[in-house]
Amino acid sequence: MYKCSPLQPHRSPEPAWESFTPPMLGDSLRKRAKTACRPCRERKRKCEGGIPCSACRHFEYHCVFDRPLRPNSHSGQVLNHGTRSSVSSPTTDNDQPRHIRDQQIAPLQTEQSQLRSLQANSGAVFARTLGLTADSTRVRRLQLSAWNLGLRDEATASGLGPRPIVEILSLSEMEVLTAVYFQDVHSVYGFLDEDSIRRQIATRWRESATPRSHDCVESILCGIAALGCLFSKQPLSLELQLQKSAEAALGQSVLLPTPSTDDVVAWLLRVIYLRLTASPHITWMATCTMMHVLEAARLHFDEGDEPSPSGNGAEGGGESRRRIYMVAQLFNIWISFDCGRSRVELRGASCLLPTPDADGIKPELLELYLVSEILSPDKYQTVPELETLLRRALDVKSAQPMLVLVQCNVMLCIYRRLRVQGSSPNTETLERMLSALSMAVDAALVLLRTEHPWWHVANVTFQAACALLAIDTSLSLAQLIQPLKALQKVSAHYQTAATREAYEAARVLVGVHRKRKELDIARLDGVLQECQPHNASDCNDTELEGHGDQWHSSIPASLGMNKFGLGELEWEQFFNLDIP
Repeated sequence: MYKCSPLQPHRSPEPAWESFTPPMLGDSLRKRAKTACRPCRERKRKCEGGIPCSACRHFEYHCVFDRPLRPNSHSGQVLNHGTRSSVSSPTTDNDQPRHIRDQQIAPLQTEQSQLRSLQANSGAVFARTLGLTADSTRVRRLQLSAWNLGLRDEATASGLGPRPIVEILSLSEMEVLTAVYFQDVHSVYGFLDEDSIRRQIATRWRESATPRSHDCVESILCGIAALGCLFSKQPLSLELQLQKSAEAALGQSVLLPTPSTDDVVAWLLRVIYLRLTASPHITWMATCTMMHVLEAARLHFDEGDEPSPSGNGAEGGGESRRRIYMVAQLFNIWISFDCGRSRVELRGASCLLPTPDADGIKPELLELYLVSEILSPDKYQTVPELETLLRRALDVKSAQPMLVLVQCNVMLCIYRRLRVQGSSPNTETLERMLSALSMAVDAALVLLRTEHPWWHVANVTFQAACALLAIDTSLSLAQLIQPLKALQKVSAHYQTAATREAYEAARVLVGVHRKRKELDIARLDGVLQECQPHNASDCNDTELEGHGDQWHSSIPASLGMNKFGLGELEWEQFFNLDIP
């Protein structure tokens, strides 16, 4: 007989950024992986495919994976996006010339390598792997630290009801908030037309009519005003009332068989607000809904292929729709990357890229969008291709602090993808990375001083600290103080649970790294303790000293070694020396 389980006592939910868990390969797979990591293969151990795997985590090996295995010719042809056909190939590898076989089995994505790329794209998973040897109760809280500044409690607006914007704001107040939006938000993501928006504002306050049950212009204006409030430190009650009214107006757009471009714009403004204030799950769900509304509006087709008129004139023309499509794609891509979840891909999209414009889509944002598109987990890149992408991202120059942080975020994603493939940048590229990390932290401090609450103020600063720990050189560890000090200032300024958690999480990771270093030092001390020097009676000190001087003198000073110690010895160069 079926038995009902007893009622459980009510428990207050954890903050979303604490309870949200990005997918981890080791949590979902229990069978032996098709592709084992290099340490497990060398030691003939079972490998479940995690990053790092359980064996490497236990023995503290450096867990790296080589290029994905070539597909079996008997398992069918491998199609794009990791799918397999049900019809086996009529020919075998031996029936074809070698150069044709090499073209057909060029690195393709297996399911596990796709999942590894998905995890590498997520800074949250990267932070978690850095702290896997720490106390589990503390590391569990590192899942999505520094998602944003945590400025708003999602429950605070629950008691508010929607109101027309003309009842919430006067015309002069709306114009002030609009000016703030175009100065602070539009300067980064320039997808709106300012003249068109101001005409809509004048029309709405002139008519002062009660909006219809579905009025996308009402939602657009409320979204602009809510973001203006957030960036100008207006009363919280006003901001929450505006975003509640914007949310209510959006509710009907998902039910429309053919939404307009204005509906997509309203959803995009909503996504930006949520990325600044809400939890990862809510934000990711909103981006997915936005992309489905965009698809229903057929905005992913170019104007010549599929016209999509704007019902209210807030946005119109091919260039405007291209800007909207690009920025919507950018948010869906990066929110999905950060959460470690799938993005919404629109099949058959033909929308062209927008033309770079100082008053619209800036050239640097367009370039970062193009690089981000290539980083999709279902698109396999070789190490040389990733290195080219890394240099391409480093070449982007911007005077806008938020775009400097966006550039750094893209750069760190590429670096994580390189680490998954067991590679690291060369010395020159690594120096450029360290310089870019320093500039990004400086940009975050500029935004902190100017009261611009962009999510990357905490997010990229925290990820910079993680990257410096992962690089693990004398230069990177010497630079580690910069992002830690910046996180301390961010936490002291905003005094939210999210910023405090980000700062403490960074300190935990530094402590984990220090503990590992101490264990390494203890092992080296043990070696020296067991291997004592010879007694004076057993050897000729003069001969030893002579050979020692000769050995030291044969090593170039560029390796950082002198007569008094190894110093910063470049081991790769050392083992390639021709020492007599």
